[in-house]
Amino acid sequence: MKSKYEPLFDKVELPNGVELRNRFVLAPLTHISSNDDGTISDVELPYIEKRSQDVGITINAASNVSDVGKAFPGQPSIAHDSNIEGLKRLATAMKKNGAKALVQIHHGGAQALPELTPDGDVVAPSPISLKKFWSETRT
Repeated sequence: MKSKYEPLFDKVELPNGVELRNRFVLAPLTHISSNDDGTISDVELPYIEKRSQDVGITINAASNVSDVGKAFPGQPSIAHDSNIEGLKRLATAMKKNGAKALVQIHHGGAQALPELTPDGDVVAPSPISLKKFWSETRT
């Protein structure tokens, strides 16, 4: 390996004191594998565990923070206490081989899918509609 790349493999300490085993990050992967209710499925765990084995940080798929913000089928959710047990299992799989685990929080806004939201209700922060591209929204 060329010496200019060697620092990528070195441990690094973040300003908050957290130590990473290297500088590689597994970016969030939209794998559409969570259960319909947003709970973590058994299919996700080995998928994420395998991809987390050589990186310093693993970031899970965009996790919705509200039922009216669900943007794609199989999206994980952090919106309810009922999601906690599955998220614990996911975090364990992410960290099993030494990676630090992060969650990507997400709200679909105007790009949420009405067929995935309660009563087809899509809520966005702006009155500007993206109906031409996505869904009718309300603010």
